[in-house]
Amino acid sequence: MLNADYLKANFVNPRVMNILRIIAGVVIIYYIIERALYSWNKEIPALFYFTVQSNLMLAVYWIIYPVIRKRSTVIVPLIVTTNMVVTGVVFILLLEAGFKDQLYILLEHDYISSVIHSVALAASNVTHHLMPVLALLDFLLFADLRFTRIRRLWRIIIYPVVYLFFHITYSVSSGKYIYPFMDPGFVGGPWIVVLVVIALISAIFGIAVGLTALNRVIQQAMYRYYSQLLNK
Repeated sequence: MLNADYLKANFVNPRVMNILRIIAGVVIIYYIIERALYSWNKEIPALFYFTVQSNLMLAVYWIIYPVIRKRSTVIVPLIVTTNMVVTGVVFILLLEAGFKDQLYILLEHDYISSVIHSVALAASNVTHHLMPVLALLDFLLFADLRFTRIRRLWRIIIYPVVYLFFHITYSVSSGKYIYPFMDPGFVGGPWIVVLVVIALISAIFGIAVGLTALNRVIQQAMYRYYSQLLNK
């Protein structure tokens, strides 16, 4: 039946979108593999980074989307998108400048080759900038959270809590910190790390609530537009 909800969900050919999602998912996996093979930091496995795990979840979601679309809950794209937005925001605000400076110093002193330097920058741009933007656009335009209850959003923080617990456990046992803001020696003590963890979890939940609200505004606007179009 042709109605506003149908038109809203299919304003771009679903087959085209599925193909684009699969291509984007394959690109993510390619850069994750490339990053693992040509890593500038061999001390910490690439898969231990929140960025890599979040991008991998996005890639899997996009690749299997044609199969799970009708059976998955709308919470799934919200979880995936929230993690990707967090990835982009945290990197840009806290890590990007230091990351690029460190890469340049390593290259200048011949600790890494120009190939590794280029791969690291390309992988960073794809996983920290491009994919978060694409994930956000896909979520806002094609997921519909108009009828999602806010009390269900607590599920969003399950993965970040598990990841932060893993990060702390790994760091305590190995003495290596995946992210500097989780290092007590860097931030000023263990209690500061506790505050950082609380702030991160709160921010992630806040981002999820904000994304839900923004999605509802956009989806409702699209619904009204197609309703008016059908009534003309």
